[in-house]
Amino acid sequence: MELTNLFPSFQVRYALSGHSTLKAGYNKRVKRTNNFELNPVPEREHSETLEQGDPDLLPEFTGTYEAGIEYSFGKNTLFATLYHQRINNPIQRVNSVFADTILNRVFTNAGLALQTGLEANLNITVSKTWQFVLGATCTTTRSKERSLTDR
Repeated sequence: MELTNLFPSFQVRYALSGHSTLKAGYNKRVKRTNNFELNPVPEREHSETLEQGDPDLLPEFTGTYEAGIEYSFGKNTLFATLYHQRINNPIQRVNSVFADTILNRVFTNAGLALQTGLEANLNITVSKTWQFVLGATCTTTRSKERSLTDR
């Protein structure tokens, strides 16, 4: 299989005032499979788990849209970003029972995953050598399965 892809990335920023900036962007990324995920030979991860890769795994492709605002007050900064990701061919582990006490774990492409979230960070500068960073992320994820014939 030959893959030729373009992975664009861009971000635009617009200063509303001396303290506020709006930003918007898009990027596309690829996560290639590793040897462990591709290895079809079952391996004992530990006494309760048998893991097996799939040599036909496809790479994950992620497109991320984001929009946010930055607000500065003094030496401190508040960031808030809303994002949406579309992940094609997400690599997942599918578990089944092998014997009574052994879990058989196989890697597979799960179809399509959609993830939407909000990130917020507050950077507080206390002194020249101390800075506190408080952050939070709220995310919701949905996935849509595809059959193996959709590959």
